Amino acid sequence: MSLDRIEGKENLYVGSIFALRRPKALMDHGVTHVLSVVGFKHREMEGDANRGPTWDDFRNKAQHMMIDIDDVDDEDLLIHLPKAVRFIEQGLYPSRTPPPDGGESLSEGDEDELETEGAVFVHCAMGKSRSVATVAAYLLWKHPQRFGRSAASAANPDSRKGGGRDAVNGAIEWIRRSRAMADPNWGFRSQLKLWWEMGCPEDVEGHPVYRKWAYKREIERSVACGMAPELRFEDEDINQAKPVQGGQPAHQTPPSPADPELRCRKCRKTLATAQFIVALDHHGDGSASKPAASPGACPHYFIEPLSWMRSTLEQGELDGRLSCPNVKCGASVGRYSWKGFQCSCGEWVTPAFSLQKSKVDVVKPARVPAALGIRMPPGATPRENL
Repeated sequence: MSLDRIEGKENLYVGSIFALRRPKALMDHGVTHVLSVVGFKHREMEGDANRGPTWDDFRNKAQHMMIDIDDVDDEDLLIHLPKAVRFIEQGLYPSRTPPPDGGESLSEGDEDELETEGAVFVHCAMGKSRSVATVAAYLLWKHPQRFGRSAASAANPDSRKGGGRDAVNGAIEWIRRSRAMADPNWGFRSQLKLWWEMGCPEDVEGHPVYRKWAYKREIERSVACGMAPELRFEDEDINQAKPVQGGQPAHQTPPSPADPELRCRKCRKTLATAQFIVALDHHGDGSASKPAASPGACPHYFIEPLSWMRSTLEQGELDGRLSCPNVKCGASVGRYSWKGFQCSCGEWVTPAFSLQKSKVDVVKPARVPAALGIRMPPGATPRENL
């Protein structure tokens, strides 16, 4: 079939572009909104008016949104998900009053929503990958409880890091019960995992997880051309993030004063605090979790690119050594490779910025003086990664 209804109370349909050539089926199902996750020219959908309503007849009465992307692993679907989910939600529940800015908030779904008033058709070329991934993103946002997320866990960023793969597979299986051919490509699956772990945010582009993912894509393209990528340092990026209530950067969990940090063994210079230490993910999907700095088989601590590496990375080499930024020390503390390298534990890290365990110490700082009731002298500043 060119369209199938997803199981559940929503009048949500998924299918192929062929349904647009003969839109009578869309009209019969009461479809009011069409989301095209594929680019096409409207004249390509022209049909024979003698055989029934045409696409032009239908789209003059319905709402239509087009997201022009290709069905390839490295296509960026993630950036489009908030507006796609908002469009689907507004199509299913048209009587809901939108907020003053004209956009429906994606802060939470409603598992107890009444049956839908409208009907939405989401399609791509074949109704197999792009459209299925988009519908899965909506289901993950709308019904998080069905995929193992409680209200308490939704409010905790750390708890969202686990279970992404199972949640995505669950959403796809839900769609497969209605459309057996549903099978998003692996690139879209990995992006849906990020969508879930980010908490299905309204602002994807400004989210640190998305920015890091997009930067990794840029690195891969640059390395493929034999060039070092444009530099971006995590500590500077966090400092420039949009502030929210409480003065903390958006989407960022404030570091604890008791979190461990890595220091040069020779001069005791702080090289990385806990929020910039990357823990390897041994599940084989290339992702990472934080914080790390726990002992193991790896002879390295992997960290994010930090601003103290600037003078080294600006040389434009694809790999090289990392030295302590203390000008009076300059000890070799690790190495980097934009192409990545395989640790002795078998894990591939790309790009790789590593500090050798034999060159650094893991230090748990003493309690902050202010927490002990000690008044700091004027001009005193907290530790930094510089």
